[in-house]
Amino acid sequence: MSLSSVSSTLDDDIHDTLDKQVNLYVDDDLKQPTIVNHTFLLRTIVELSNGTLHPKYLSFAAVRELIMNHPELANMLDVAWKNGSYRDIRNLAILQAPSSSTTEDQPAVTYTAMYKAFTSPYRGQAVDAFLQYLEHNNREFRYSIEGGPSNYYGKFCSVVQSSGTGKSRLLVELHTKGVVVLYMNLRSSDDQIGFPPRDEVPADILTTNAGLDAVDYCCRCCAFFAAVFTSVHEFLSAFGSSKDALQQWNASMCNLLSRDRKQFFATLRVKYERYYKKIKGNVRKDAAAVTNDKPSWLSISEEVEWVTKGMPGKKLMTRAYSDMVKSLDELFSGAERDKPRFVIALDDAQLLSIRGPEGYRPSTILCKAISAYSGADRADNHSVWVVFSSTALKMAHFAASEGYYDPAKISAEGRLIYPPYCQLGWDHRADPLEGTVATKVAQARHIIGYGRALWKSLQELYNIHDIMGVAISKLSGTSENKNLSLVVLSQRICLNVTLGHPEAVEFIESGVANHLRVCIAIADDHNWSFTTYPSEPFLSCAAASLLHAEGNLDNFLKALDVKILSGMVNVGKSGELASRLLWLLAKDLYVRRTPLQSLVIPAIDGQEWNSELADCQMISILDYFCFVFGDDFWDRTGKKARKAFKNAFVNFSHWVSMDENIWDSKNGDNQLETNEWTLRHWHRTSAVQCCHNQPLVDKMIPIYFNDCHGESDLSRVSQIFISDRAQRWSSENELDKITRDHDSIRCDSSRPWVAILADLGLRESEVKVKFSRNSAGGPCLRIYVAAISIKTFPFLCRSQQLLLMLQSIVIRERIPPNSRQHAQILQEQVRNVVDSAKGRVPRRLWVGTLGSSTDGFGSGMHMVIDKRMRDMCESVPLWIPDGEFESCYDEFCHQARPFLYITVLKGFLYATDRFYGLVSTMTKYFYESASFKQYRSINQRFADVIVENYHEGDITPIGFFLHVAFPSSEIFRCLSVRDSLLKGVLGADLVGFQTANYAGHFRQTVSRILEYESVPRSIQVEGPVALVSIGGEAEKEWRESAEGKKTKEKGRFVDVGVFPTGIDVHALREKKYNPEVQYWVQLLRQRYAGMKLIVGRGKLDEIQRVFHKIEAFEHFLKANPEFQGKVDLIQVALQTTESNELAGGDSAVVARIDSAFSTLTYQPVVFLHVQEVTFSQYLALLTVADAFMVTSLREGMALRMHEYVECQEERKRDFILSEFTGTYSYSGFRSCFAVNPYGTRGTAKAIYQALTMSDEEAASRWQDLHNHVVTQTAQAFVTSFLTRCLRAHTEHASLSIDPSLVPALDLPRLIPKYRHSTTRLVFVDLEGCLWVRDTSKSAMVEMMRTGKGPMVEPPEATMQVLEKLADDPKNAWQQDEWTV
Repeated sequence: MSLSSVSSTLDDDIHDTLDKQVNLYVDDDLKQPTIVNHTFLLRTIVELSNGTLHPKYLSFAAVRELIMNHPELANMLDVAWKNGSYRDIRNLAILQAPSSSTTEDQPAVTYTAMYKAFTSPYRGQAVDAFLQYLEHNNREFRYSIEGGPSNYYGKFCSVVQSSGTGKSRLLVELHTKGVVVLYMNLRSSDDQIGFPPRDEVPADILTTNAGLDAVDYCCRCCAFFAAVFTSVHEFLSAFGSSKDALQQWNASMCNLLSRDRKQFFATLRVKYERYYKKIKGNVRKDAAAVTNDKPSWLSISEEVEWVTKGMPGKKLMTRAYSDMVKSLDELFSGAERDKPRFVIALDDAQLLSIRGPEGYRPSTILCKAISAYSGADRADNHSVWVVFSSTALKMAHFAASEGYYDPAKISAEGRLIYPPYCQLGWDHRADPLEGTVATKVAQARHIIGYGRALWKSLQELYNIHDIMGVAISKLSGTSENKNLSLVVLSQRICLNVTLGHPEAVEFIESGVANHLRVCIAIADDHNWSFTTYPSEPFLSCAAASLLHAEGNLDNFLKALDVKILSGMVNVGKSGELASRLLWLLAKDLYVRRTPLQSLVIPAIDGQEWNSELADCQMISILDYFCFVFGDDFWDRTGKKARKAFKNAFVNFSHWVSMDENIWDSKNGDNQLETNEWTLRHWHRTSAVQCCHNQPLVDKMIPIYFNDCHGESDLSRVSQIFISDRAQRWSSENELDKITRDHDSIRCDSSRPWVAILADLGLRESEVKVKFSRNSAGGPCLRIYVAAISIKTFPFLCRSQQLLLMLQSIVIRERIPPNSRQHAQILQEQVRNVVDSAKGRVPRRLWVGTLGSSTDGFGSGMHMVIDKRMRDMCESVPLWIPDGEFESCYDEFCHQARPFLYITVLKGFLYATDRFYGLVSTMTKYFYESASFKQYRSINQRFADVIVENYHEGDITPIGFFLHVAFPSSEIFRCLSVRDSLLKGVLGADLVGFQTANYAGHFRQTVSRILEYESVPRSIQVEGPVALVSIGGEAEKEWRESAEGKKTKEKGRFVDVGVFPTGIDVHALREKKYNPEVQYWVQLLRQRYAGMKLIVGRGKLDEIQRVFHKIEAFEHFLKANPEFQGKVDLIQVALQTTESNELAGGDSAVVARIDSAFSTLTYQPVVFLHVQEVTFSQYLALLTVADAFMVTSLREGMALRMHEYVECQEERKRDFILSEFTGTYSYSGFRSCFAVNPYGTRGTAKAIYQALTMSDEEAASRWQDLHNHVVTQTAQAFVTSFLTRCLRAHTEHASLSIDPSLVPALDLPRLIPKYRHSTTRLVFVDLEGCLWVRDTSKSAMVEMMRTGKGPMVEPPEATMQVLEKLADDPKNAWQQDEWTV
């Protein structure tokens, strides 16, 4: 656009007035025509134009760019300044304000709206709360000086919060409390329309660090703070009294568009450049020395520590600070010694937390500089604080310098972050409860007042549709947002994200920074961030718009299902999540039963802000319940109920969670009456998810009666109270117990109310209703709902995906989490083993259970899952009733959710079975019971499914592999069902075990109990042994078949082999380099800096019980007091069915150790038996550990040792291993520290050796272990087992035809062994094998005539072979004697 002029819209008098204002505002310094002066003058003209000029030129960056692009504008400004008239400038077309809120001009409009909102009267008490917070911080810092512990090593803190919550205004408003506030905005230079505007001088200094190494940036930080302290000192010293100084400072510096503020930063830049040059000059000589002395192997964080230890410029910075506080003693001192005196506020500071190409975070060095001058002021402890304001959760995320304080006492975040969102402008623009008509709460003017102040700020210049667009845009974030479904659903349905999940960290951090998620608090160790979407109805309407856009509902529900399956989203324990989805989406679908033309329903009077938001509108409860339960619902209730609720309405648009009871007697009268509490939720269109401790009910939906009865809205509200259930048994009798006059509710309304008990976990669908006018608490409609189906909730026919989703969630809620966890772990173990051999297994078909309860699945859902599993997973689900499943596995096998997977392969069939129960010491399982019948029944079901899926031409070798220990025959013989179990196993062609000991136990057991002949590699079975379990029609038919009769006569062989399992090394290496793992590695190293870590992981059962390990660690601490406070044992305890029995005893030992050795900063044992540790966290623990301990009393291959070895590729540390594990039986693992778990002293000694051995010894031991791990892999296991299984089947098939047949010599196997052997024993069956006598008449005549011939002499060629064998010295029986 050229510098053309337009017709002026201002008359001459207005121009003259504006000219006088500009001339008064600027001074003679502008007479020197520089680019800075031109920029300041033009920006002043725009600011003092009464809004007629474009507001984007309130930004200095935009003005500077305009002048640079149009040099002639500088000449025009010179002429205007000399003449004292600026009307020609105002009439330039390029400067004119937009005439309408077009999309192109919306950023400018937003800037103007933000400016007006920022200068409007401040509402709320957030400033008072923040002032108290800073006082508390200073008190804590002072307390540490006087000898107490402290979480602070520098006077800085953070305000971390999402966009639009009022952070910037909060910081500036501190000046109204008598605080000197230096506010500086560091927003990106690309953002030219945001408000407050970017302060270019501090932003350029602190954020444009590209190309600077740590030394240069450290010099820059010290020079910056020195310039700040000197400039503030000079400014305030110019006034006679501290009061005048404070008033003048606040008038100049807290007006973010003032001239004095710009001049202050211009002065600061000059001082900064002078100080920076001086610091660089002073350290130039030392810089080379620092660079030369710096070890080349330092990491980035260690390099920062190396650089900041000397802190170039520290003396200059601390001297400037000291001069400021001493010369302004009246201002910086006072009776209230902890009250903040000077606050340096760095807003939009998230750029400081971004790691640059040089590898360091600017905040790390910046905060060390703050620590340096804070430490110099420890004697006087002046209350001077730096506050970082940011949307990034990692703001001020750094470690303390070890030279200053004990790192164990440092907390970079936690209490150091101002947490309460309600004090950051939340609801401050909401309409008061009094005077607001309850029937008009859906109006746009009312709804935008709730939540953050941003929405109300935009009201003056945006229409409601534009503001909705802004909300949708901010909630959605970037178009690549892979978690959009969680963002939208979280805002409305209170999704509970599992903190420890690998994806949770990214979701939470991006949610606060990019999706308006609110940060509540951050843990003291800054490992966890507590965030949520609190009640914000306008944003809920934006979320509803996204949720119900074309195709989004089903897609979002599918995405949510994936997150639930992965464990990222917690479904609750009694149907909470399913219930929230059910009731809210029912209302959404009711509102959209006919397509919405707009989210905003125009008002009858035509007033825009009287328009109503569709998702907040009142809907009749009569219509709502008909939609949910069916058109005949009110016919079932009776006329009295219909009449009672004739004028009742609901309006909820989202759910909000409570963290305490509706009424808590402990709080006394200092809480809302229930009616007012209900009305307030009606006003903000929210429904309530009660806390877990709330008796009787789980949810509350407000009801409003729009009739002529009642004098006030408080007397017109009522409630729908909902109680959720997810178990398999009915709770119908609990419905009558729900009452709203209970002490935890205390509702005294006389209006009709609704009580719903939802038994969502039942299979049989049912809805029962009854209405009582004389119920406790007033007339009550009681509704009992059983199961989630189209029969109970007819509206679900509109979304099959929603129906399946709700059913799936309830089933997951019903299953104990530990059972699900182990089922998934076991499933993954088998799948990983077979997946590792994909190239050798061209066709696979999985037959197995789903690993979860399935009783709640209807026949329709069976069909859907069957098809999906077949098409997508190459699987056939086996539908086993929950009762049978639990009886079989939880009772007979004595484990939590074991499973049986059988894989049909192209060419052979491979079976694997969890064979628990054999090592159980609980005698009640040693006798026949109904559970064994269930065990046989389930195995028979598997056999039947295999037969159904058998294809003509398949051959069926059967392999049975037991990956746990097999007991000795003395234990196994105690089982009354021993014969059946052994014969069932011997139905296989190959039986595999982890170790030779376990295989020997099996052969010995079969030999003693079944009296079958056993040889080292096989067992000769007499009589029939079928694939199916003993008994049943299948076996009977097989016995009567020709093959069965032949096998009965001749018997068969079963191979017994040893096949040690391993891990997929390649897959583990990929996982351990995952960014999530590296994040946890860094976090753990910071948390346990300077500590030795011993890590353990095992089940809380009698086999892997951790009791002996913990006792040994206790003995180690007692015997080696020098390690107390320096060694931590982190034990990850997996839950089992025995957990409740054993966790108590183990916890008692842990408590004893912690009570004996713990300090304020040291906890010797971290016992994780309740929290679930993700795989990423587990790999991180293995990576940072100094030793790993396994003290199992009996175990197969402890593959976690393999994982530990590979995770120690960098550190190369050893582990401590029980002699009773299968792993120890292999020579490759003999480089570990072997222990007898029963020997406490020996185990304690092994701990000491593992922690104190030299790095050279550790590396040597690790190399031996590593060589074994990379050769004994999962791929090697699969190949060897399946190859042996196929060969065994082929050999046995031939032997079953004629047992006298001996297979041909396998030369490819024999020759390599023969060539590499040192001593050989050769047995030769000469006659009848190598030589058959010639008994013909001619041969007999020759023998009688000569005494020789083929009748008495072997062939010459045969003898030559025997002589050649005899000449070989390795073929010796005793020295030179050779036996034939």
